[in-house]
Amino acid sequence: MSKGQVVAHYNYLSMMRVDQADLPSDGLPKWYNGYMNHEFSHESHKGHDMPITMTVDLNNQIRMGVLINATWRPRWTTPLKTLAQYCAFPNPRDMTAYIDIIIPDIVHEAALIASNPPSVSDDILRDNWPRSLNTSNGDAADPEFHNFIETKKFYDEDTDFSNEFVRPPPTQVLQAYYEDERVHDFVDQIIELCPQPTFLPIRNDHVSERKDHLWAPKRLHPEAFVLAAAAQILLFAPQDWNPDRDYSRDKYTHRFPTPDNLDIGGGTDKVVSNKYSMEDLHRAILMFYRLVDRRSQKDWLTKRVLINTKSEFPGYHDPKKNPRVTEMD
Repeated sequence: MSKGQVVAHYNYLSMMRVDQADLPSDGLPKWYNGYMNHEFSHESHKGHDMPITMTVDLNNQIRMGVLINATWRPRWTTPLKTLAQYCAFPNPRDMTAYIDIIIPDIVHEAALIASNPPSVSDDILRDNWPRSLNTSNGDAADPEFHNFIETKKFYDEDTDFSNEFVRPPPTQVLQAYYEDERVHDFVDQIIELCPQPTFLPIRNDHVSERKDHLWAPKRLHPEAFVLAAAAQILLFAPQDWNPDRDYSRDKYTHRFPTPDNLDIGGGTDKVVSNKYSMEDLHRAILMFYRLVDRRSQKDWLTKRVLINTKSEFPGYHDPKKNPRVTEMD
């Protein structure tokens, strides 16, 4: 979204939490009603198994354990149906409802920053002070997480939000976790310690070499910032909407990790903090980006969400079925 464009993004809150007075005169589209008491599901989709042309991004994804035969970039042109199938939703409408209703409860502050609104007040640091620091849900990790927050000084007033936030391509975000030891370890700490959704403005100095961190600009580190949001989607995303839910790591049915017994496809090795696959981390990144992109579009709330389109799911990399696809040196 350009800084001059005005779009009703509702501060990236769950559409179930937006004040009725702020909505269009006819309220939310009626199709939302079907998701008020809806349990979201996982559904496998068969790929077309057609040979594909290897690209640098596809090769890098495969190397990292992400096997989907497609790549995405911010404001992508890949059909929405393909993303819904990749994220194991039955159809695009289910995924859209999930991204409109549930994902914002976990990452709405991060989505607001990533959308490049015309201005960002420093009050976001105070107004969105981590819920886990204000309340206790009894999680044994809370004291360690509090110490993590205080030690890293996430909420220093000199955090610089003035620069345009340029979302890196998803493959580049994955590479930061896969290849950069400092980013990798920092994200793993979040996954290990974070007890509930928390706004984490990860800066360059958080993941710089020790000799550099004193002079590194107090600006957001794009890849680490996105990874922190995606990691929390993995940790806290539920399978249904509950307006009274206290989000946690273990007190309700979670969407991630994607169940291994449903034949969803893709990489399944639990290499992200020994809890999640790189495939699921990629899915979480794409869902976060979709939230930002959707609410950056004019008239996004009233546009019809098509369930069936002609696009075919590309499936997952399999050298036996796709002999033309080989890893590059």
